Amino acid sequence: MKKITSILSAAMSFITLSMLAVSAYVDSSIENGCVIGKDGSIEIISTAALTADTKESELLYDGSCKYTADVKLFGMIPIKTVTAVAQERPYLIPCGTPFGIKLLTDGVIVTDFGQVNRGSDNLSPAGKAGLQAGDIITRVNGEKVTSAKQFTELVAKNSRETNIEFTRDGTVHNVTAVPEKNNEGELKLGIWVRDSTAGIGTMTYYDETSKVFAGLGHAVCDIDTGEILPLGKGEIVPATITEVKKSADGLPGELCGNLMSNTVTGSISKNSRCGLFGYSSLCPVSSEPLPMAYKSEVHTGKAYIITTIDDAPAREYEIEIESVDIASGENKNLVIKVTDSELLKSTGGIVQGMSGSPIIQDGMLAGAVTHVFINDPTRGYGIFAQTMYDETDDMNSYSQKLRAA
Repeated sequence: MKKITSILSAAMSFITLSMLAVSAYVDSSIENGCVIGKDGSIEIISTAALTADTKESELLYDGSCKYTADVKLFGMIPIKTVTAVAQERPYLIPCGTPFGIKLLTDGVIVTDFGQVNRGSDNLSPAGKAGLQAGDIITRVNGEKVTSAKQFTELVAKNSRETNIEFTRDGTVHNVTAVPEKNNEGELKLGIWVRDSTAGIGTMTYYDETSKVFAGLGHAVCDIDTGEILPLGKGEIVPATITEVKKSADGLPGELCGNLMSNTVTGSISKNSRCGLFGYSSLCPVSSEPLPMAYKSEVHTGKAYIITTIDDAPAREYEIEIESVDIASGENKNLVIKVTDSELLKSTGGIVQGMSGSPIIQDGMLAGAVTHVFINDPTRGYGIFAQTMYDETDDMNSYSQKLRAA
């Protein structure tokens, strides 16, 4: 009898653990992909093993609809009850066009240190105070720092202790430094700072409903420190590609071009690990919008990118999506390989400046190119289009408020 009880207990434990594992699998599957059809039915698009039977629906105050459904394994075994809010699939215009980027930082970013004069020791006053490369100086003696020039002027005002407020890893700090006179008699802290940057990237998509654009698929970082530049304000301007420096093993190539600095076509609102985002009243291409692919709809196999490598319009080039990683997050969800012979001949694969080039698969906007593999420039990383789109949730809401006002 005890043996039977032990067997039953072990069996129940096994069943319990199995159900917990299945429940966790369901949670992951629901999060990774669940769509609601026009008839109100819920379809879990990440696996064929799970089905969902709609029980009831509720109209919410904002006009959307919430559905309750029973999730079953193989259509028979009940697992749990879930809720889902109907979301209309976004339609976005894939671009693949170059655009000029002009960023002014929020404060100034510390890039390096140096001697104030020939008679001083190797450690600058700022270094002695504890500042490090990558720190973002926001205030000097209580005054907000707006540019590198103004920072220099604020330091020169006081020969005594100077209070410096800065952020490091998102935390605000304060230090006190005493400026020293250089050989010309000017007060200095022995520090190099940067307040702006400019360059060329590739626009991923344009949302004609919200007027939001997205590009790069990764953040704009300081060239010296590698830190994400804190955005004060930014603009986008038209750009033209004038030259391609071809990639080779161990040496990534580059798209070179010109910026039309006097023609502002949009504002930059966000510089994040998922890309560069902002508003523009102009779409750079005259193409039809495509449905955005959800993460779980993207798969290995044939696809193509849209990009611009000369002064001609953007065009399509074939690639292969070699792997898909939903759990990786941020901007390395896909591994892609360029298979188009013409693009390989022209660029050697992926080059700098191509980041943001939209990835199209199965007639949907699946993602964007983000990085090149230095030792194999025919291959690189990509980000999900959904990840980029989710980054603009607050911007889309703001746009809707503006239109309703």
